Amino acid sequence: MIDDNQELIKARDIAKFFSNYGIYQLNTPTLRGIVPDPNQVTPIGLNGDRLAESQVSKENHPGFL
Repeated sequence: MIDDNQELIKARDIAKFFSNYGIYQLNTPTLRGIVPDPNQVTPIGLNGDRLAESQVSKENHPGFL
């Protein structure tokens, strides 16, 4: 990616923007802690892992959004 073509630079910026994008798809076994979340992301995994912990954190920190 040495090319300085403006179109390629724009495409790289768009790719970088979406690199952290994830779709949350909660499922019951993960929410119950029966199976681990294979897609762990902070603070909540993509399948719902650590959802309860994030709510406790939110309640303990009123300024937390």
